[in-house]
Amino acid sequence: GVPFIRAANDADAAEALGYLHARDRLFEMDEMRRAGRGELAAWFGPRALAFDEHMRELDLAGAAADSAKLLTPRTHALLAAYARGVNARIAQCGRLCAWQYVYFGRPRPWRITDSLLWGELLGTELSGNADIELQRLTLSKTLPRAKIDALWPSPATPPPDTAFAPAAVRAAQQALALLPGMASPFRQSRTESNEFAVDGARTATGAPLLAGDPHLGFQFPSLWYLARIDTPDATLAGATAPGVPFLILGRNRDIAWTFTTNGAAVQDIFVFKRLDAAHYQGPDGALAFGVRHERIAVAGRKPVDFTVRTTIDGPVVGAAGNRVLALRAVNLTHRNRAADGLAALDAAGDVAQAASASTLVSAPVQNLLVADRRTIGLIVMGCVPRRAAGDGAWPIDGGEPGTGWTGLACGAALPRFIGPSSHILANTNEQVAPPGFPVAMGPDQFDDWRSQAIRRDLGKRTGLTVRDFVATDYDIDSSYAAALLPRLDTIVPETARARRALGLLQGWDGRMARNAPQPLIFNAWLREFRAEVLKANHIPPALAGPAGMQFEQALLENAAQQSLFCGGDCTALLRRAADRAVAALASRCGNDPADWRWGRVHRAVFYDPLVAAVPVLGRWLLPAIAVPGDRSTVDRSASFGAGWTAVLGPSFRGVYDLADLDRSEFTLAPGQSGDVFSRRAGDFLPSWRGGALITLPPQPAGGARLALRPAR
Repeated sequence: GVPFIRAANDADAAEALGYLHARDRLFEMDEMRRAGRGELAAWFGPRALAFDEHMRELDLAGAAADSAKLLTPRTHALLAAYARGVNARIAQCGRLCAWQYVYFGRPRPWRITDSLLWGELLGTELSGNADIELQRLTLSKTLPRAKIDALWPSPATPPPDTAFAPAAVRAAQQALALLPGMASPFRQSRTESNEFAVDGARTATGAPLLAGDPHLGFQFPSLWYLARIDTPDATLAGATAPGVPFLILGRNRDIAWTFTTNGAAVQDIFVFKRLDAAHYQGPDGALAFGVRHERIAVAGRKPVDFTVRTTIDGPVVGAAGNRVLALRAVNLTHRNRAADGLAALDAAGDVAQAASASTLVSAPVQNLLVADRRTIGLIVMGCVPRRAAGDGAWPIDGGEPGTGWTGLACGAALPRFIGPSSHILANTNEQVAPPGFPVAMGPDQFDDWRSQAIRRDLGKRTGLTVRDFVATDYDIDSSYAAALLPRLDTIVPETARARRALGLLQGWDGRMARNAPQPLIFNAWLREFRAEVLKANHIPPALAGPAGMQFEQALLENAAQQSLFCGGDCTALLRRAADRAVAALASRCGNDPADWRWGRVHRAVFYDPLVAAVPVLGRWLLPAIAVPGDRSTVDRSASFGAGWTAVLGPSFRGVYDLADLDRSEFTLAPGQSGDVFSRRAGDFLPSWRGGALITLPPQPAGGARLALRPAR
């Protein structure tokens, strides 16, 4: 269930939260810290070795240790109290704290730096663009520049000539195998969240409303853990994260807040010429590699000795021939005060204080949406590099003078929007910086279909309530489908079965309901069309980057795009894609398209690799539920790969009423427990899907009582 913590002070509350997190989620916390330290191979054997080597290159453990030296006394005290609570639970249950420890052995004590690793790891997961730079570089070996540009939402600056060196391309291919390799639960999408707010001019109460739902990978257990915490001086309610003592998403007594990832270009790949085994060409001459020796324990094998090399622009993450690739990233600066920022945000009394707290966070770059009882604000928090050359689209020639970073733009130097005249703020990961903004946020823009739908819905109404906000957050009407259907309706497939299937799209309103066939037909057709276009242009799908909805729309509506990728007109490929998509669906769902249902194949499955590996029973133990929506709807549930399993979507939802914050509503997926055998493992799923959110009032309705007495 959801704990209601009452404590004499915030340190005691942190200790209680640590105990409860460890009671319900200790293995998840342990797996997280091992991931951040590059120690998973000690549990999982050689299959985790490449991941561990990459984590040792990034040295997140070193970054956490350095961040610990910067903590304020208050934040340090909270983290220390939290660790005491976790360790009290470990001392109580030892190897029986979770069923996994029967195999892996007793968990180690929890340390302050383990909590700081949570921030470092999440900062790495949500800080993107190095992988996109590598994708562009790899494609440059075989693809014309015009096609590379067209795969991404906005044109990028030309790459340096050095980036085209064959050895650099081979090194990029090697690095690409590692950087996206942070498999769930250690890899999160950077383009999958909603946040929106209105001020009192549009509400029934005259006070703001705010909503947020981070769309992360569907994983078991959830990244989030609901709780309410009351002390004489403070109230916190919403989403905590096992591993840290802070409220991450939620509300205190005065404000409510949420986040979306900004998508700023905060990383760069630097290409250096290797002179010999110990030296590389820097901008002013030969430089010696920094060297660090690591030993990685591997289950069932001898330890592996691993050498990490570093450059003036970060660790080496790929090498081939006489080229090495180094990763420079804001989140690797070893000066992140995110823990202090979250502690200050939890205590903020208004929008201005929340904005001040956000300046302490350097990574990841997030769009903080916050409301107090009068005002709403969207504040970009974090740090973005100022570049002497390039814009974060292509790798940089590290040996060329005047091409590096010249500093960081942080805090008030980044976009802020307080008290908008429209009385509405909304973001769904699209870039918020206006044209001509003095800080270059990056070239790659994500679509705003969901944001447009939210603004359109809220902009035509006043007298809004919490339930109105919940309804907006559960909107499954696809304006993207509605925009494309007029063009698609002109296509006549070859086979009669495909013509019957496409006939069902005639007059369809684009609603992605789980009990309808149209969402399945529409999405299968477009997926097959995209695959046909990529295949015809010899583009590996793994290197196509975010070539999704904008790319597909351009192929249907833009003559230049059709000429570039389809040799003139894309009708033939659309027709062939329809025939193939419908044939594939018929083999799986039956011959009559009218009998197909989106929800039969579109299921949210909350994946845990250990549970999935259990012979015979693994797949049946994982929490799962049929869901509506798709990648384009506000209620988003995205599928990737060959199947239709929903792998990304709202992991938590919070809707906040600033007139009375106790009326705020919450849900998460799949449940509170980290034990797949528990009845609480997936108990939130029906209400999470159906929009029946819960409140966390001052007095809980029933439940058990647990008294914790901190040792002094």
